[in-house]
Order: sequence, then C-alpha cells, then structure tokens
Amino acid sequence: MYKRMLAVFISTVIIMTVCSFRVMYLTGGSDIQAADYRSGYRLEISRGRGTIYDCNLSPITNDSIEYVAIVPPTPQAVMEITEQLDGETAQSVLERLRSGNPVTTVVSSGFLSESCTVIKTFKRYSSTQPAAHIIGYINSDGSGTSGIEKAYDDILSRPSALTATYRTDANGNILSGSEPEIDYSGYNLSAGVVLTIDKGLQLAAEAAASRYLDAGAVVVLDISTGKIRAMCSLPKFDQYNVAESLEDESSPLINRALLNYNVGSVYKLVVAAAALEQGVSPDTTFSCSGSYMVGDKEFHCLGEHGTINMETALEVSCNIYFIQLAQSFLPQSILSISRSAGFERSFYLCDGISSDSGLLPSLETLRTQPAALANLSFGQGELMLTPLHMAGFISAIASGGYYREPVLIEGLVDDSGSLYDVSEQQAPAKILSDSAAGILKEYMINTVESGTGTAAKPESGGAGGKTATAETGWIKDGREVYQTWFTGFFPADDPQYAVVVLAEDGASGSRTSAPVFKLIADYVISRG
Repeated sequence: MYKRMLAVFISTVIIMTVCSFRVMYLTGGSDIQAADYRSGYRLEISRGRGTIYDCNLSPITNDSIEYVAIVPPTPQAVMEITEQLDGETAQSVLERLRSGNPVTTVVSSGFLSESCTVIKTFKRYSSTQPAAHIIGYINSDGSGTSGIEKAYDDILSRPSALTATYRTDANGNILSGSEPEIDYSGYNLSAGVVLTIDKGLQLAAEAAASRYLDAGAVVVLDISTGKIRAMCSLPKFDQYNVAESLEDESSPLINRALLNYNVGSVYKLVVAAAALEQGVSPDTTFSCSGSYMVGDKEFHCLGEHGTINMETALEVSCNIYFIQLAQSFLPQSILSISRSAGFERSFYLCDGISSDSGLLPSLETLRTQPAALANLSFGQGELMLTPLHMAGFISAIASGGYYREPVLIEGLVDDSGSLYDVSEQQAPAKILSDSAAGILKEYMINTVESGTGTAAKPESGGAGGKTATAETGWIKDGREVYQTWFTGFFPADDPQYAVVVLAEDGASGSRTSAPVFKLIADYVISRG
C-alpha cells in the first residue's frame, strides 16, 4: 500500500512538473530548446573510451556490459523506474526529470519496462578488472589520471558517444509517444592500445597472488622476447572508488612490481654468475659452521651445512658459502653483471609507468668495507631491486645468458580494429656465457627438485628457481618484517616464462612465495 501511495505521489509531482514545462515551452521556450528543435532532442546515453587490449587483442577494458534505461517524463515510466532503483538513485532520476526531458540511468540486466527504452552499453571496468595497476583510472571528467589511461589519453579519449534522438514539435517539445532513434555510429570503441599482457595469464597470476599474499607483486616475462605477460600488485584497488584507496594505509594504488625491495638470497644467483665468469670452479668448496666472522661482525646461516660446493650452497641457500665465495674474486665482477642486467637503471615502460632505479653499493665501498661485501654476497646491505629487475635477470639465465629489457606496449589499434605502430623487437644483449648460464639453470632446477624451492614444483614440466627471505630491519608488532621472494622459470627443459613473486611481510620464500609460482606454472602448462 505504501509503495502504491508513494508511486501515485511521485507520478503527480512529475505530471505537474511536465505540465509546467509545457506551459513554459508554449509561452516562449528557450534558446536551448530552440537549438534542440532544429535536429530533434538529442540525448547522450553513454560516452565511450577507447579500448585497452591484451596481446591477443582481447579487450582488457570495455569488456563487460552495462544496461542503461532511457526514462521519459511520464507517470508510467516513473512508476516502473522507482520500483527498480534504490531510494537515492530514484531521487536523482526524479530531480533530473524536472527538466521535462528524458534522462538515463543504469539498471540491472533483468529490468523490464513498457515505457523505458533499455540499451546495452560497455562498462569501462569490470568487477574483476585485471591489470588495474597497469591500466590506471580516469577522473570524473573521463580523462586518464594514471597508468595507461593517462599515458595514452589522447588516443583513448577520442569522442565516442551513443545517442538517442527524439522528434520534437515546433516549440522543441518531444512529441507524445515518440520513440527514440538510437545512433550507434559514433559509438566506436575499437581504437586503443595493445599491451604485451596476456589476459588469461594476468588473471591467473592475480588469483594465485591473492591466495597467498596480502601485499606484494608478481611479474611474468616471456623469456624469448622480454615481453611482460603478467604484472600484478596487491592489495588491489577499486577504479570506481579511488578516493577510498587514497586514504588506505596499505597504499593499494602503488604498483609494487615497480617498487624497490630488500632482495635477499635470490641475489646469490648474481654472485654465483660473477664467480663462474671469473673462472671460479663450481666445485669450489667452503665450510659452513652456522656463523662466520668478517672483521668484527658475525654473520649467521640457517644451519650448519658443513663443507659444500656451489650447487649445494644454492640448493640450501647457504649464506656462509657465499660470503666466502665473494671474497675469492674481484668484487667489480658482481657489479658489472648487475649493471649489465639493468639493476641501477629505471625501466621505462611508457609515459608515466617506470620502475624504481635499483640500488647497489659502490665499488669503493665493497673494496674498503669487507662487511659490505659480505652483506651483498647474500643480497643484504644497501642492495635494493624491483621484482621487474629480478625477472629480467632470471630470464637471462633461462635463455642461455641473453638479456632482454622488459616491454609492456605491443602497439596501437585503429578504428577498424587493425594493429599498427607495433613495437620493434629488441636485440638481446649477451650478459652471461653459455657455460655460466647453463650451470645456474641446472642448479636452479635442482633447487626446485630437492632444495628450498620444492613448493614451487609444477604438476608437470618441472621448473628452476631460487627462494629468498630478506631482512628489512623494520619491526612490526615486536617482530622483524621480511620480504620473501621466489624467482624462477618454467618448463625446466625448455624455459618459456620467467616469474618473480614478491611478498611483503611473508613467512618465507618457500612457504609464501613459491606456492604462487606453482599455481601460475600449473595454469600455463594446463592451457598448453
């Protein structure tokens, strides 16, 4: 009874409002309505924005449907729409109907009406929007504010409107019973940007990361090209409610894949590579008793590993072995390989999207401060790198020593949906010898098979990898915060992808980060 009374009341208000505007039109009208008369009354239903695609030209944006109802200022339409909308939205529709002209509002897919025309439109972002940190977001005016949305705003913001036109009388009033003529000709969202991201792999990486990480990042590189097939960051954010994220202490708007972190034991791969390139035999042994003195500073290991060689040291991630290994050759070799892998540079992916520059100690520091060299040997001290930096180096190991800088942009798409301005294939740089890369690849496979990385082993195909649990020096709730890593490649025999998983405040690389790698590898292998 209450709803019926409310509907009658609202209908009465609308009728009176419409009548009053009719009188206004008949007694003179307005310049605006006169302008409308010359071409009928034109209503914009939806203003589109160019599409962001994945590497297979599958839409990443404009990939979900939204239903929009055109509501004419009639009692029947008002009754139908107010029964379907929440109070606040219904009130907004009523206020706008006071103009005496049709208005639009978003409705559910099941909305049925005899008086309103319902149109399917594209929604910019989906409820499970992939690659949000790469895509970025737009402001209330529809302009790109961050990410790809901002970098390619000139292409994505080209006018693209879906409109409805009503026939009008001599005074510019919509003719009674006039049905709108829907014009789709200007609603072409084909033009846009193509990313190197693989949408399916991106969604799989996000799902895997969300299962094990509260905050962190995942990067997946195509080893043969350097193209970024997935890059995700946690926590996620809502592109329709950015203001909420700005106030969130967990900083969900930051793309953690491009942020510097303490590296830890994954850097042992760099030290091992430098030793091999300097002619140090992989059979070289050192003894680990659980601790080791460098000057007046004592360094510790996770256990007492006894006398071990390089292969075993990587499998069990022995700090003491690598401290002694780094002292056995000139430290400039470590810095040289690090720089050839871009560790001191920022990776420019496109306008407005670039990584932090990695941080390395100076050669002078390593030469004059033995403790600094000891810290660097197992990835601690001044060293800071992004997940993207580490992914590039792992890719070099897996590809036989060839380094390719990460790439995010594939090309552009025109209004006909054709790809153009395709990014040129980059020439790889040989940063490791075949021998060194082959030895490290074998040792990484052994680490997954029987070392600290067993939790990363896929269901089939095998993999190679390295774990890390990096000290930060930060104290939270009376305990130290660790950054935990897993870096690896798969399949083992013919590597196709390099993957880096970084967890902020993780338990350990083997328990927190390695399982994420496994889920991603299983997805790709199952997909064939």
